[in-house]
Amino acid sequence: MKLLSICFTALALTFISAIKSQSVSINVQQALDRFRTYPVAISTPPDFVKDLSSIEWHRLAKCWNYTGDPQYFRQLQKIIDPYVAANGTLAGCYPSSKFINGEALLITYQVTQQEKYFKAANQLFQLLRNNYFSANNKAESVENLPIAQVPFYAAFAAFMRDTAAFTELANQLTYAFRQLNTSEKLDVVNTSALLSITVDVFEYYPTAPASRRIQALINQIAAKAATIRWKTNFNHPAPEYQLALQKAQLMYVYAISKAIRKNYIPASFSSKFVTVDAALINKESSVPDWQVAAAIESDLLQKSNVGSNRLFLLDDYFNAEKKVDLSGVEKPFHYKWDEWYNGGFYMLGDIIESAGLRTGTLSTAPNSDNLKDACIYIIVDPDHLADNPKPNYMTEAHVQTIVKWVQSGGVLVLFHNDKVNTEFTHFNLLTKSFGIQLNEDIQNKVPGVEFEYGAVKVAPNHPVLPNVQKIYQKDICSINVQDPAKVLLQKDSVNIFAVAKVGKGTVFVTGDPWLYNEYTNGLKLSSDFQNFQAAKDLVQWLIKQIPAKNK
Repeated sequence: MKLLSICFTALALTFISAIKSQSVSINVQQALDRFRTYPVAISTPPDFVKDLSSIEWHRLAKCWNYTGDPQYFRQLQKIIDPYVAANGTLAGCYPSSKFINGEALLITYQVTQQEKYFKAANQLFQLLRNNYFSANNKAESVENLPIAQVPFYAAFAAFMRDTAAFTELANQLTYAFRQLNTSEKLDVVNTSALLSITVDVFEYYPTAPASRRIQALINQIAAKAATIRWKTNFNHPAPEYQLALQKAQLMYVYAISKAIRKNYIPASFSSKFVTVDAALINKESSVPDWQVAAAIESDLLQKSNVGSNRLFLLDDYFNAEKKVDLSGVEKPFHYKWDEWYNGGFYMLGDIIESAGLRTGTLSTAPNSDNLKDACIYIIVDPDHLADNPKPNYMTEAHVQTIVKWVQSGGVLVLFHNDKVNTEFTHFNLLTKSFGIQLNEDIQNKVPGVEFEYGAVKVAPNHPVLPNVQKIYQKDICSINVQDPAKVLLQKDSVNIFAVAKVGKGTVFVTGDPWLYNEYTNGLKLSSDFQNFQAAKDLVQWLIKQIPAKNK
């Protein structure tokens, strides 16, 4: 809490006071608008490297996560579509150090599940592996390494569960830093670029065998970057050098903000922001991708003191569905943090992390040891036989563990489902402990695309959803309550939200997994449905339920 308070104060003094009359959110919106409307020039024939070598368009996806506005994803898909043939061939895919949009291909595949985007991303990944990232290339890769494409290489390797590729990448980055540092080529621009790239890489492999080396490398580069005297450097007269320094500064703000927010480096690094030109966030820019990235991350860092890096734990034991995707690897799926597709929780996870919490997954049965660090624990759509041939049903022993955890101050979140899609008999052993009965039925049915049938109106000043007027829940189960539970949202006679205070803890229950991507990302529902804002409101409400001593 103390470190986060320090970083918040430093940022507030630097950005808010420098911008004076404008709030940070207004500056972010200006950066968002500039990036979304920035022109794209497509050559004839289209050339992926040549046309898209100056702007990292994949950062439109972060704008989408930040705002919940689907126009950013649609713009991203529109930009890359001319380069991806129906058979997945990528136009203009050849060895080059200027690849910077591989992540756009992978993200678009993950969102749409259209195979052509996966094939195009794989084509680029194999080209990079064969030409730059093999062990044989290390000795001559420092100068020629396509450094801006390293995060894509890490992202694709993570998607393929290729830990060997990540280990080799960690070797490459460590070697590059050492060589550039000892040869005195680690200047202002290279330092900021390497720092931002390494921070992005770490996000994809936080628990891999090589992850400790990557985190140590982030701290080394951050320490090097902390010695930069930005105002002195900006006295250089050459216009092209000024532009390079502006980009480097934005990279620095982005990387340090993100690294502190995600607890990769100490919050004390934020003290160096006093040397940065805060007005860069507000100016017209030839690097709108980095401007919006810096604006969003600095804004998120200011807000991160709310969650204080506490753990929001997602069950992967009672809901343990798995499938083999195009990577050929069997993976957990359905309501998971890393899923961009309709049934995943990528958007929700990003909202949770944006509030300053960290997300985690529990793939084993809950016990006092693996729940002790969690402040919030969510179980979604527990398996029945149609989901999993060997479902892990709720037992009395599990109930005793979870109830004891709640009584000691835990915040339990239960997103159930309708009678066709989930299990009731065993799971009600848990909910009845809190005065809540999940009924084996289907309510709020939605015929076809008549989405209004799934609408649930929210009264003004609602205690959980104060900024929401209407949410979407489709094919839900109804809920009965008795003390200590209370109903906090209804549609006609159907109870939608139930809450119980048990000991020092809180239980929140609803009969639908309603905050998965399909109904939060804006691609399917009209804008009057507010599930994205509802997710933000719910997370803030859950944080407030954590007892003070647990914070």
